[in-house]
Amino acid sequence: QEAAVTTPTEEPSLNGTWTAEGFVAEIGDDSITINLGGVDSSALYWKGTFPATGDTVVSKADVEALSMSMMGSTDTEKTFKVDGDEISFPMSMMGVDTVIRLTR
Repeated sequence: QEAAVTTPTEEPSLNGTWTAEGFVAEIGDDSITINLGGVDSSALYWKGTFPATGDTVVSKADVEALSMSMMGSTDTEKTFKVDGDEISFPMSMMGVDTVIRLTR
């Protein structure tokens, strides 16, 4: 009798373009860039690491890149929640707190 071969199931890749109204995010191998705006104009909001492991990802900011953007976050870390086809993160701007929900 043949032994069953089990292979560990790999997490699906999060790499690619993710969007929410007013946001476009690009996730690559261990990196994320989030821009505010759309096709015609945009401003860097977040750029950092993105070690895609599990359902919570703590991204460390590229502080130098963010400091050059008028709309750049001043956070040194940002926590992303991964839930299937959605990646969410908290955002505070001009005294307003909200949760942004990115989808493919």
